[in-house]
Amino acid sequence: MKKLLLFAGLLAFAGCSKEPTPGGGGLSELKLAGKSVAVTAENNTSKATQALQQVELGVWVAEKDVEGYATAENREFESDGEGNITATVPVTLTVGKEYSVYAYAPYVASLQASGVGAIDIPHGTDALWAKEEGIMAGTGQTSVDLEFKHLGSQIEFELEGVSAATTEVQVTGFYPKGTFDLKTGEVTVTGTANQSINDAVMGTKYNFVTTGLDMALTVKVIDGADGDKEYEGTIVSPFAQGTSYLYTIKVNKSGEDPEQTVTFTPQLTDWEEVDAGNIPIE
Repeated sequence: MKKLLLFAGLLAFAGCSKEPTPGGGGLSELKLAGKSVAVTAENNTSKATQALQQVELGVWVAEKDVEGYATAENREFESDGEGNITATVPVTLTVGKEYSVYAYAPYVASLQASGVGAIDIPHGTDALWAKEEGIMAGTGQTSVDLEFKHLGSQIEFELEGVSAATTEVQVTGFYPKGTFDLKTGEVTVTGTANQSINDAVMGTKYNFVTTGLDMALTVKVIDGADGDKEYEGTIVSPFAQGTSYLYTIKVNKSGEDPEQTVTFTPQLTDWEEVDAGNIPIE
């Protein structure tokens, strides 16, 4: 009888030892949610947030004071478009330890798991980035809300003074690609700014890489109703990240000053999700 009681006591002790201790050591599943933020059309300082669009994400999780991203490296997650972000394979943390989460979109499966310094942003891509630091892993699950920022800008055009039906608009001066630092979100552009949007569709938004420094875009207007007569002008702007611009291109055919033949009037518009696969960029 004493042996049975002793065995039962050992079983009870073994079962209790599996519970997380106050000092940590148990496992906690990482649960993510996300929203994106962009400048609103009202002014250039107000930010609007919305549920993160449906997109595949890459996520790194780093434990504090541990070199590299040993906890999770370029793990694939997916946003459902309603703010919920689900892992393809669950990521577990250690209760009581502190972590940082770095996330980006769209997901690039071919990235090296560790040692990532910069991630490419091809021209026309709406690159998103978020980070959250100082996360303490709790018992059961650890919930983290990520706020994603757009690392590029958007631009669209409308015509005044000529018919859009018979006019072609070419815009040149975009960078072929940029890169961003996973831990800071800082963007660096690479290559010569000679990429073009040929035959831009009026009222269509185009994503492009920007750092927030001045860019010069050459705009050529070809009036098919007037023997393909060409008009040209230049837009110079810093193009802030997370900001969508609408430029009214006014062609003044009767103007005596050639420098005023084409003028540009900018205004801000709300950010919209754009399918990069449909952008005619060369």
